[in-house]
Amino acid sequence: MSSTQISTRRGRHPANGSYALLAALLGSVVLGAGCETTHATRDAITSEAETQAEFERGAQRPPTADTLYRMARILAAQGKDRQAVAVLEVAIDRDPSFAPAYRELAEIHLRTRRLAQGIEVLRLGISQVPNDPVLLNDLGMAYFIDGQHAQALEQFEKAHDLVPHNARYVSNMAMATALLGDYDRSLDLYRRVVPPAIAHYNVAVLCEANGDQSRAVQEYARALEIDPKYQEKLEAGTSARQPAGNGN
Repeated sequence: MSSTQISTRRGRHPANGSYALLAALLGSVVLGAGCETTHATRDAITSEAETQAEFERGAQRPPTADTLYRMARILAAQGKDRQAVAVLEVAIDRDPSFAPAYRELAEIHLRTRRLAQGIEVLRLGISQVPNDPVLLNDLGMAYFIDGQHAQALEQFEKAHDLVPHNARYVSNMAMATALLGDYDRSLDLYRRVVPPAIAHYNVAVLCEANGDQSRAVQEYARALEIDPKYQEKLEAGTSARQPAGNGN
């Protein structure tokens, strides 16, 4: 096995509650808190015919990492995760600096709840491409899913340092910061990327996730004071509340 090959050992499966919490927190976070890889995967996937044509044009030479990556995306879209993983591992071995292959491979592992393997892939990718903000952000989200909020925040901050104007990275920093109990800093971060009422509302939801009902009540009240439309959300009940906006 080369230094860039991915271990195939069985990864741990986080408790279902971790994913439920993530879904609740990211279900509607303004300005796209969450993984960038997910957004990339939702983009128009290169057609199988186009990829096949490229293979035919280069029949006399091995496929590039980019070609393998695009084929793996097609396989993943067809539900053929095992084949996609195998193709992506070849792509990485062929070009260890090709960041999209790490992102796609990690996404498959995270989607299928092989969290340890997803983290391993992202860490390996960052060791090869240390200044890729998307890899850093995605590693932060993997840590977040695993409940490692301090480690998540560290990665979000690194991504933000590389691309300071990316609102998604700021939102992710705000989310992790709140779950670490620093609500004031979380509020300041949210205010940089969303209107004040939404900032207070998002922090309120995160306070509830942390079990801090007293601070949650304060933040909900402040959101309502700024924008009365939040009355409907408050009347819907605690269990129905989640951060405002769409995170994925």
